Amino acid sequence: MKINGFRGMGYLLAAVVFVAGLPVPAHADAAYADYQTLTRGLEQLARSHRELVQLQSIGETGQGRKIWMLQIAAEGPVSPDMRPAVFVAANLEGAHLAGGVLALAAVEQLLQDYATDADVKARLQTTTIYVLPRVSPDAAEAMFAQVQSGRRSNATPYDDDNDGRIDEDGAEDLNGDGWITAMRVPDADGHYLIDADDPRLMRKADPLKGERGTHTLYWEGIDNDGDGFYNEDPAGGVDIGRNFQHDYPYYQVDAGRHMVSEPEARAVMDFLLAHRNVAAMVVFDASDNLIAAPDKQGELAPAREIDLHNFVAQANARVHERRSPPPLPKAPPDTVRASPPGGGRPRPRVPATVINAADRAYFSSVSERYRELTGIKDAPAVRAPHGALFEFGYFQFGIPAFATPGWGLPETDKPLPPTADAAEAQRAGRPQNRAPVAVDAALLQWFEEQGIDGFVPWTAHRHPSLGEVEIGGFKPYAAANPPAAVLQALAPAHARFILDLAGRLPQIRVAGLEAKAQGGGLFRIEAEIENDGFFPTALAHGVASRTVKPVVVQIDLAPEDVVAGEAKTSFMPALAGSGGRQRYEWIVRGRRGQKVSVKVQAQKGGTVTETVTLP
Repeated sequence: MKINGFRGMGYLLAAVVFVAGLPVPAHADAAYADYQTLTRGLEQLARSHRELVQLQSIGETGQGRKIWMLQIAAEGPVSPDMRPAVFVAANLEGAHLAGGVLALAAVEQLLQDYATDADVKARLQTTTIYVLPRVSPDAAEAMFAQVQSGRRSNATPYDDDNDGRIDEDGAEDLNGDGWITAMRVPDADGHYLIDADDPRLMRKADPLKGERGTHTLYWEGIDNDGDGFYNEDPAGGVDIGRNFQHDYPYYQVDAGRHMVSEPEARAVMDFLLAHRNVAAMVVFDASDNLIAAPDKQGELAPAREIDLHNFVAQANARVHERRSPPPLPKAPPDTVRASPPGGGRPRPRVPATVINAADRAYFSSVSERYRELTGIKDAPAVRAPHGALFEFGYFQFGIPAFATPGWGLPETDKPLPPTADAAEAQRAGRPQNRAPVAVDAALLQWFEEQGIDGFVPWTAHRHPSLGEVEIGGFKPYAAANPPAAVLQALAPAHARFILDLAGRLPQIRVAGLEAKAQGGGLFRIEAEIENDGFFPTALAHGVASRTVKPVVVQIDLAPEDVVAGEAKTSFMPALAGSGGRQRYEWIVRGRRGQKVSVKVQAQKGGTVTETVTLP
């Protein structure tokens, strides 16, 4: 595939036609397609590769847009829905369109390589790849609006500030530049200072150093509802990347009324529950466990969000804290869920957030391979994965599940400050396994090196109620969606990674099957069951949580004809990968020339049947 200009995907990533006079996305790249363009491209892709691609809608959004799914599989001895499968999902967070572009570019690469690459052909004949390029299309459409805000959430009306009114106080483009950025307001009681090293940046004042804040930060706009707060209840909605049922962030903005409250999340869940052959997951979104693998304790790297955006969000969070129920109490992941001594209420159940010790090597191996293929060493902005799909994938669905923004910042020798949260933890003496570096300065440095117009300079503005303010900051979408050239360079590597991951899935086979006459109408049947894949048939956490069914080994005889040895039907919790074997033996009653079959079924490793003739 020739990646330059996305040739070969011209119908899929065709230039988006914008209404005359409206601003275009942050980098004005044709790679970022609106919903109609995306739909036309997917339909053309399916028509052009009928033998490999099936396109279907797995659900509809609140605004009636279809949630498209591509099934990529070649004709083979087993139907696609019975083969081990990789599930790829992108654009759960509305502002992260880059992931969908990469997912589709990787699909096109695989389709084009199918005709000439024996490995691709063999892989697509034995495994299936499901791709959801845009899980949250309602949210993604905001990228093509007249005024762009970088909205993460869908269009579901939601009372963000819990004041009994819905969507009544959103942001406004006060300076008319087409972007919703930030306002920094002089305030003697503020918490923030202009960074002396780079006046474009803001930092928290440190009282222990005798510093006093000079500014308060808000999103650009006015106080529409007259409650003294600014832009705390915008239109919409729910961030689908925070709406799944693991470590769900109760009562937090953008998380929804409850777990899986949204049609987009429900469609994904219905699909996964109906396709238990999904054996691995890749999510292109604003979380990460591929660029930075879980550490030796199984914990993810700390979040690395844009400090400027966090500062504004914290101001809004104080509004929600006043008007919302208190969050659920937190406890260490290994806390025993038992009643305290002397009885009383049991400790609160808290979700596991640490990778099982027996599974960590698999995550490290896949992460190492991802970095090797993509060359990505340093992630861009990354958030904590509360309610994230990939966390559900591992902790609730029991499969190896990975997340990545899909691109990264170049490594730099320039020393960068830690994030505000990490700096505060250091001052308080709290341990930090890996203190994250503030992404603000790194992004600005990268913008300058690449010639990207991704930051609006701070300019004075007369606010109707706040007086003299400055408006500026990171442009919406610029920090999450790199220029097309960056994605073009990474597309082939992500195709190879998805193919590599498909090659690691468990693959059950009968390595040996033999029958021996014992005399008196009795026969000994011996079978060797092998897992030819890299992953076990169930991860340790999948076994512990009982979310992955055991391997079933069944001999095709009447129960009364199985005289000794294994039962007619046996169950194996998991079979190790990379050639792991398990031996089964039966003494059976039969007759010479009779054919006896042994069937092996692994929920994540496929189904195979072999037959032996009694001698």
